[in-house]
Amino acid sequence: MRKRFFVENVFLLQSAFFVTLLAAAALAVAYLAADRALQELEARAVPLGVVTVREARSALSGPFFWSGLVAVAGAFLLSIYWFHRAAGPMQAILSALDRMLAGNFVEPIRLRRGDYWRLLAEKLNSLQERFKGRR
Repeated sequence: MRKRFFVENVFLLQSAFFVTLLAAAALAVAYLAADRALQELEARAVPLGVVTVREARSALSGPFFWSGLVAVAGAFLLSIYWFHRAAGPMQAILSALDRMLAGNFVEPIRLRRGDYWRLLAEKLNSLQERFKGRR
């Protein structure tokens, strides 16, 4: 029977960290671009209406930090969810193939609704039924 863990293998965590790293890099680039624009305005001594450029920069830093933190955490959790739907079924299929190679054709591959690789699992179950009839 398939183990039911939230994080099943190293591939899942590596993929989630990679997506999170990309999200963090994108946010860092956006922040640096906005900060660079404010620095240029400050160098030219261009007022931003009622507030100075320095006040605008300090006002932007807090929201950028918190929104970035929420975005990176959200990217991590979403990538865990998406990769779990792909890596979990692949682990179940590999376990089933190991059982079949050992001569056990009794237990079919069971995937959850919404998991990836359903068609592959169904084809392997059909193949397993065919071999089970020949034994």
